[in-house]
Amino acid sequence: MLSTIFVEATHIVGGEIYYQLLNATTNSYRVTVNVYFDCYNGDPDAIDSDKTIFISTWDAKTNNFISDFTLRGSAPNRLKSTNYECVKQPSGVCTDAYVYTAVRTINPGTNGVILAWQRCCRNNTIDNIVSPEASGFTAWTVIPPKSTANSSAYFTTVPPVYICVDAPLTLQQPAIDPDGDSLVYLLTTPYLGANQNSPRPSSAGAYDRPPFSELNWSASYSEFMQMKGSPSLNMNSSTGEITITPSETGQFVVGFTVQEYRNGKLIGETRRDYQFNVIQCEFDILANFDMPNGTTVGGAYTFECGDTVCIRNKSYTKFPAKTKYFWDFGDPTTTSDTLTTFSLAGNICYTYPGNGNYTISLKATTSICESNYKYDVRIRSTKSFDLGPDLIFCDDFSIRLDTKTADAVSVKWNTGQTGYRINVSDTGRYVATVSYGNCSYVDSVQLRYDKVPPVSLPRDSLLCDTVNVTLDVGVPGLFYQWSTSPLDNKQTINVRDTGEYSVIVRNANCFSYDTIRIWTATIPDIDDQFYCNEFTFEAEATSIEEAEYKWSTGETTQKVTLTQADNYWVQVKQRYCVKTDSFKITNPIINLDLGIDRHFCDNINLELDAGPDGIKYDWSNGATTQKIKVNVPDTFRVTVYDEYGCKAADSVIITVSQSPEVDLGDDLTICVNSPTKIEGPAGYAYQWNTGSKDQSITTMAQGKYTLKIIDQFGCMAMDSLFITVDPEALPNELNVPSAFSPNDDGLNELFPFALPVSQPSYYITIFSRWGEKVFDSRDDSTKPNWDGYYQGEKVPNQLYIYFMYYRGCDGNARTAKGNVYPLR
Repeated sequence: MLSTIFVEATHIVGGEIYYQLLNATTNSYRVTVNVYFDCYNGDPDAIDSDKTIFISTWDAKTNNFISDFTLRGSAPNRLKSTNYECVKQPSGVCTDAYVYTAVRTINPGTNGVILAWQRCCRNNTIDNIVSPEASGFTAWTVIPPKSTANSSAYFTTVPPVYICVDAPLTLQQPAIDPDGDSLVYLLTTPYLGANQNSPRPSSAGAYDRPPFSELNWSASYSEFMQMKGSPSLNMNSSTGEITITPSETGQFVVGFTVQEYRNGKLIGETRRDYQFNVIQCEFDILANFDMPNGTTVGGAYTFECGDTVCIRNKSYTKFPAKTKYFWDFGDPTTTSDTLTTFSLAGNICYTYPGNGNYTISLKATTSICESNYKYDVRIRSTKSFDLGPDLIFCDDFSIRLDTKTADAVSVKWNTGQTGYRINVSDTGRYVATVSYGNCSYVDSVQLRYDKVPPVSLPRDSLLCDTVNVTLDVGVPGLFYQWSTSPLDNKQTINVRDTGEYSVIVRNANCFSYDTIRIWTATIPDIDDQFYCNEFTFEAEATSIEEAEYKWSTGETTQKVTLTQADNYWVQVKQRYCVKTDSFKITNPIINLDLGIDRHFCDNINLELDAGPDGIKYDWSNGATTQKIKVNVPDTFRVTVYDEYGCKAADSVIITVSQSPEVDLGDDLTICVNSPTKIEGPAGYAYQWNTGSKDQSITTMAQGKYTLKIIDQFGCMAMDSLFITVDPEALPNELNVPSAFSPNDDGLNELFPFALPVSQPSYYITIFSRWGEKVFDSRDDSTKPNWDGYYQGEKVPNQLYIYFMYYRGCDGNARTAKGNVYPLR
């Protein structure tokens, strides 16, 4: 009869989270969450609150909260998957699949990042966990540190909507890894997350934080017995194939994981958590068999103590008379391992050729349908393992004893340990009993020491002088071989040379080895040095092993810098040995200095001296004496040679130029308060006796004025004049005529005077009778007097008014005004 399972709205059925690295430089990842919910009244759009979900991120090392982000879900896809042939589709079971995905920037840093999504709650009708209605769900994965670029593996198929009780199930759950990493599949316990008070957490305080808690299995269920079945639940670690023949109806949470390994190191995993609905199903035909005398281990029936397997046909058909069966026992040694006559009546047995892994296949066929089932068989009728030969160890050890029987029902060791391999580090006899159910096989291995006593030659030895040393192994009664000669096979040898000496000491099985170095103290060796003129000498005692250095200069480094002639020594101490060397630096000095370049004014009278340190002198002018007289300009070079063959050279440039000339003019007589300018020639430096450094000075005071000028070579000239202040030097009163005759006859052409007026501050202005100014001597300093013209035209003969200003030689200001007539 068909069973119907009724579910509550929006309960979580299962899901998983995974990621894809898009750009390692920008930390761009595509994050995807696959979620499976119960259908709600046949309306998949009713779950509005789950259209957006929150993903929390956590530091993978410290478990500290980083941030969260949202993913928007797709429209639901109603699953219709089935894993059976020839079955009538049931009603009352319904699952919707949602896909949430987006591209996000996530920086995994140096610790990596955990991605997690949490949701509560599960159906309260689940049979294999405690308090299912209060048990939430956490989908999570880990992005490794930035140094490990990775995209996580992802499952390529969806779980079934239902499975059938007492019907063999083969469920493919393979995954793809974009990076090509090695994948391993295993059953795992799912994680809890969220709670009834906060079924959809969306803030840091509401999330369950890592490490996440595992859900609690009900009694008689566990990670390795998540559902009951015969054969029991198994996941192939290499392919992800799940097999079971469920033995009870109900709802069961099943968790499984695909792990990624790169170069043997686990770098990530993707977990899937899903609710299996086990129901009664109606088949037209169902291929099924079991092996009552076998034990199921790791997805295979295991047989021992014999090679014969007996099979019971448990197939179902509505059409017994029309059903055909084809058996294949999977024996690669023969082609006679098939059968078509074995139907529903009784059992049949098949004998295999010996130890091996085989697969039995059954195909049941009617005219309307075909059903297939296969299951593995493991034959272990003879001892299938060997711990290897007894072992002798020369040193402390830690090894793994491996029976290589991971498929055994049990493996027990005489140490009380279990498991098909153990790690040991003690001597003794180790016995392994491997059981495949009714039969057991035993093997043993003996582990023992045959150590050679420690060999200890003296520490590496430093000798101050000659070598004459006896080396003693210190361990009697063994076999010896020294590196010096095949004939040196005694406990002791005498050595007289420096070098490295080694000895091998052995017994029948093991050996020991030691080495000693014999060396003598190093004598430093620094050669005497000879330098001409200035020098820098890096005195180095070379790199001497374990050396302490001391120089006559007080320095304690391996090398010193010397710039003075003297007698020096260096002392090298190696442990208790002291060696010394002395050396001399000779440095004759030629003191040669012709001085700086010089310039002479007008003539040269100079003696150049190359100093007394030479025995030979070569001047550029051909002279060979220590001193030369110079009276012409030139560049003079000299090379001086001393008695040691050292030489020094110098040069000097001698130049000459004519001194400049300066003439301030004749002595002057000036009026009182009359500013007078005295000026020197341009292009020199100036030094006035007044302290001024300008080219010219202006004065109103009586006295002597002296100017020194200096050219660019330092040559100079000097001149002076005397200024006398005389209040009577010029008339203090000027008599102005009342007329003048600008008629070009050469007489009285200018007004007021024919000659320029010398009185200080003099100027005159002329106005017409109507007040129009027709002349102003200040407008043009070259025309101090009026010529009877205005704007280029002769003025008419008529009355004009003048105004004149000047200072008298006595320093007093004076004015004059009146009328003037131009007469033509």
